[in-house]
Amino acid sequence: MIAGIGEDAVESVQELQPIREAVAQCIEQLSEHDRFIVDAINSEMISYEELGQRLGVSKPHAWRLKNAAYDKLKYFLMMHPLIRRRIQVADTWDESALQWITHLDSLAKDSVEIDSLKLRSLRDKAVDSVRNEELSPLFWTSIASMAISGLRNKGGFSVQGMLTLLVKKQNDYGHGNILQFGQFGVFVRLSDKIERLHNLKSRKALSEPYLDALWDVVGYCVVALMLDDGTFSLELGEKVVEELSNNSGV
Repeated sequence: MIAGIGEDAVESVQELQPIREAVAQCIEQLSEHDRFIVDAINSEMISYEELGQRLGVSKPHAWRLKNAAYDKLKYFLMMHPLIRRRIQVADTWDESALQWITHLDSLAKDSVEIDSLKLRSLRDKAVDSVRNEELSPLFWTSIASMAISGLRNKGGFSVQGMLTLLVKKQNDYGHGNILQFGQFGVFVRLSDKIERLHNLKSRKALSEPYLDALWDVVGYCVVALMLDDGTFSLELGEKVVEELSNNSGV
């Protein structure tokens, strides 16, 4: 064995292991039907004709089912935090924000009144983790999906509306303050909004409306997820800034 070659190979396998685990997690998110298709094509490498026979459909239909299953898998892979950190998933800040908002929207229940006590409980359990920089992306997705459900319950949630709000704020504030304090800073801002939501369950808002706090909760979660996957440092796309400037009369 040539010196160094075996050592590099071992290191490469070790480095790829987290990616393999991430892919396995994404496959587990598929339905049983789609997992069967992916396994049959990837592991067994069967033909579309044989796949169709196993599924009881025609060869062209089997091909379409394979494409649908792989599209779902591609989506799960694209939204996995580890994979997002390894590959370029977006070219601009707004593109990444849109991906996360769309994903969070898909996770949210149709319409559920916000449970401020549950929000506070999730926050309190996460304090030590965020201080140690070990907070899972699941925290942010859970909080955001609850807020989106609450917005739907109070009149609706718009992916485009959320994107427009975030792009305007990013254009005005820039990267500096968020990058200076990282996820812990976002966590503190989020905590303020959670307390506001809890207090406004029993009293009337005298300044910021209740719904605005819910929108901000979603926005902070999107920003935190972008910090986690490394896309927060991207620049806004020139086209989206130009469109917003024209619409605002600037």
